[in-house]
Amino acid sequence: MLMVTLRTERDHAATECFCKTPSFVSKLTYEQQQMFWHLTPFAFDLILPKFESMNHVQIVSADNLNQTVKIKSREGVIEVSDNKICVCSFVTSLCLPCHHIFKVRQINNMPLYCPELCAERWSRKIIVLCVE
Repeated sequence: MLMVTLRTERDHAATECFCKTPSFVSKLTYEQQQMFWHLTPFAFDLILPKFESMNHVQIVSADNLNQTVKIKSREGVIEVSDNKICVCSFVTSLCLPCHHIFKVRQINNMPLYCPELCAERWSRKIIVLCVE
């Protein structure tokens, strides 16, 4: 009985994820909306503050040849590449893009939304596969 109840709760959460659109989505930027529709609500709640934090990133130096940027962070000076390489604890623990990656992509005029930046486990398509 417990397993049936847990499965029902999981299925209900998955259905809500696809059927209900929160009102705040219309106030998001285009790239944030794309990220919202790609990620699970939990993962999106984790990266939404990173969009705002990217404006406070302090750049130490930039190497245009290798498209890398050295950034001063709480964890020290870290080197960030535009193709999802950052060694901060947020990226290494969650496999989601951090504000450092967003800043480097913004500097290089690259779109902030890139599905490859996020681990597949955070995508909405995984929810569909798990429910079936």
